[in-house]
Amino acid sequence: MMKFFRETVCVPEPKLKIVVRIGKNGELEKAQQFWSQITGIPLNNFRRPELLTLGDKSKSLIKYPHGMCRIVIHDISLARKIAALINNAVKIFSD
Repeated sequence: MMKFFRETVCVPEPKLKIVVRIGKNGELEKAQQFWSQITGIPLNNFRRPELLTLGDKSKSLIKYPHGMCRIVIHDISLARKIAALINNAVKIFSD
């Protein structure tokens, strides 16, 4: 996905943001380091995390110890360009 954003859409690095979603009992700093390494996005481009309240029987932190990350493109014109590319691809592959 990051390759698509960087090479196909040419999103400038400062426009790429990350939101980490993880359980409140998870290790947020480790999760942010993990997603920074995976995406190549520096920690200063991370937004406020979404801390989830998990039930006592939840296995989410076992299954996903680094939580999940949402990639945010902080530019409406680029977001529209990406949406148009996706819509065109859907039309091509659905015919």
